[in-house]
Amino acid sequence: MKKFVSLVMAGAMIASMAVAANAVYEAEADAGKVAFDVPKARVAVEYDGVIDVDAGEYYEIELKDSWFSYAANTDAGLADAKALDAQLFMSWDDDGINLAAKVNVAESDYVQTETDAASMWYQDCIQVNFSTEDATGTDRLEYGIARNTDTGDFLGNVWQQKNGTYTPAEGDNAFVDYVDGAIVYETSVPWDVILGSDAAEGDTIGVCLVYSTGSNPDYIHTQLAHGCTGDPGKAADGFAKATLIAAPEIVEPEEPAETTGGEQAAQTADFGIIVSAVLFAASAAGVVVATRKKH
Repeated sequence: MKKFVSLVMAGAMIASMAVAANAVYEAEADAGKVAFDVPKARVAVEYDGVIDVDAGEYYEIELKDSWFSYAANTDAGLADAKALDAQLFMSWDDDGINLAAKVNVAESDYVQTETDAASMWYQDCIQVNFSTEDATGTDRLEYGIARNTDTGDFLGNVWQQKNGTYTPAEGDNAFVDYVDGAIVYETSVPWDVILGSDAAEGDTIGVCLVYSTGSNPDYIHTQLAHGCTGDPGKAADGFAKATLIAAPEIVEPEEPAETTGGEQAAQTADFGIIVSAVLFAASAAGVVVATRKKH
């Protein structure tokens, strides 16, 4: 019996070593320097798959290639992680932080067949991490959301709680589905879960987001900053720093100044004189004046 157990343990060790040997990782060029602002929302977030930037539900975060790290278990997977076309949108309000993500892929590439939510990270999902500004190590909230593409079931899992208990719930604080050419994710987290208190303009939090697009067992991870997947493991001090700012001012377009009938007539007459003079000069100089058709 002891010999059998020893063989099983040895086999497990060999398997784990094989996974580690195949794993590949590339760090972000701006490690430790990834930072951006998150404006305050103008309207309440609705978990409906519509990312309404115009209304101020979310604001797009302009992402830089140098902000991303990549992890996969094959070289081909790493190349796919680096080629991912994804977007990030965020906002904040008095209740919490709001995050939406889009992964622009063909619907046929949208695969999530896990029934065990804890294993969603092998396939299409997002892994979301939030922390306080000065957090280190494993001091973070880490959870994921996905949708099973076979059953249509929503999947939510929390790998690490921070303050109290947080539960991703479809319709209450999360949305996942394929919408108009992209996998769309929406999620919100209350401030007391992240900070243990309310937040205010000027506060900074840590954020790490993993866009997972693999197909079990070949995970493919495109990671904003680092500290969730790949080297150096769980490290909240590697998260991006997001600073809460006020909602941008709405600038109303100026109404054009009204002109009286006399002013309009004078302007038209002046324009006619200028055109006549130009045509006369062109004719005198032997220049051909022609019109161009629209294509």
